[in-house]
Amino acid sequence: AADEALARREVWGPLHGVPVTVKEAFMLKGAPSTSAIPELSDYVADANALNVQRYLDAGAIIIGKTNLPPYCEDYQSANPKYGRTNNPFDLSRTPGGSSGGSAAALACGFAALELGSDTGGSIRTPAHWCGVF
Repeated sequence: AADEALARREVWGPLHGVPVTVKEAFMLKGAPSTSAIPELSDYVADANALNVQRYLDAGAIIIGKTNLPPYCEDYQSANPKYGRTNNPFDLSRTPGGSSGGSAAALACGFAALELGSDTGGSIRTPAHWCGVF
């Protein structure tokens, strides 16, 4: 769709057609947004988070959501609903947390950009452990 739009000289924005992923904690309309909290395991967002909407308004294409630990509060990324995310370079190790799924997805080349969050090293630690910087 992005290529067809460009052929028509339509530009969606500065991220036109860029494949991105977003941390599961961020609301994406119509998608689960549980923050890995068991009590929210069936919650589906009815609206987009502001940062997600900004990605969409800039023309990005959201291709999926990435794993995280409960409450975004751990140095690993094991999720009771979706399982454990491993470091893509050594499956016996963690990618870090809480944006471990984010860093692992980028390290594997799943997307060009990721929308994570960082309050106590939640992006910086996984980025380092997965070689994404």
